[in-house]
This record gives sequence, structure tokens and C-alpha cells, in this order.
Amino acid sequence: MTDVDPGDTLTINPHPDDQFGLRLAGGGFETLSNQGARVVVNADGSYDYDATSLELLRQLPLGEVVADSFTYSISDTNTDQLITATVDINIDGNVAAVSGGYY
Repeated sequence: MTDVDPGDTLTINPHPDDQFGLRLAGGGFETLSNQGARVVVNADGSYDYDATSLELLRQLPLGEVVADSFTYSISDTNTDQLITATVDINIDGNVAAVSGGYY
């Protein structure tokens, strides 16, 4: 993440309405997506989305898709501007159906 203004600093923050945002050492933060999955947003703007942190997503049947998202903000120290962004994610199911009984 870069800023066109020399000497200016951009800071990644949880969205102001985020009740789950937890600041991390070194910048960035950890939060929950709208579906409840664990998300870590790094200081450089990259993120890690953990679909395995939510049972619904771990058990998503093959062919089904769940939409998820999370919102964060970027503050600009030069202009005191607060910019919000939303990341939309589609999770494709990969759990094959199991049929049959005990043998």
C-alpha cells in the first residue's frame, strides 16, 4: 500500500463500526467476516482469510457457493481522510456428499 504524498503515512484500521477488530503488533488487525470467518488484515493491505475457522464453510457441499465480505478503513495522516473498503469473497464448496451406511 503506497501513498502519493511524500512523507505521508497510511494506516490500516478496523472499520469504525467493527466490534471485533483487534489491533496487531506491527500494524494491521484481526477481525471476523460477515459470515464469522477469521480475517487478518496486514499493515501492507494484504489479508489472510481463514474459511476453516467456520463450520459452515468447512462443510460447504460441492457446487454450493457462499458469499462473504469484510470491511476495513485506511487513514491518511496528511489529509486526515478516512477511506473505507469492502472485500467481497466467494467460497466454493468442496465437500462431496457421502451416502450409504455402515459395512
